[in-house]
Amino acid sequence: ALLAVAIYGFGRISVDWVVGTPLHALVANKYYVDEIYEGTVVRGTLALAALGAAFDRHVIDGIVNGAAQLTRLWSAVVGLFDLRLVDGIVNGIAEATIEWGNRMRNVQTGGVNAYLYGIVVAVTVILIARTW
Repeated sequence: ALLAVAIYGFGRISVDWVVGTPLHALVANKYYVDEIYEGTVVRGTLALAALGAAFDRHVIDGIVNGAAQLTRLWSAVVGLFDLRLVDGIVNGIAEATIEWGNRMRNVQTGGVNAYLYGIVVAVTVILIARTW
């Protein structure tokens, strides 16, 4: 500021004397604030963004894709368990019920003696079961 007053206010120093000096370059380039800002804040932010993008691409996406693969594998295992064991038990019970019903159909003859024998057998089985 004093130099500007000496040059432009009082005319004591010639402008030509200041031009080309490091002081003139410093003031002409606005104290290199833009260059410093570009070199630190802008490039630092871009580097941090690139680092975050690489972390997301390699770590986060790896975890997400691994979890998806694990979920697909687990659902295949559970699907086989359901298909083979659960459905097998349900279908086996249904087939046994149908088979038992077909056999019991032959017992239903309409004869009173057959029903009495069935009742006697059932009561005997119940009594034996209760004594154990």
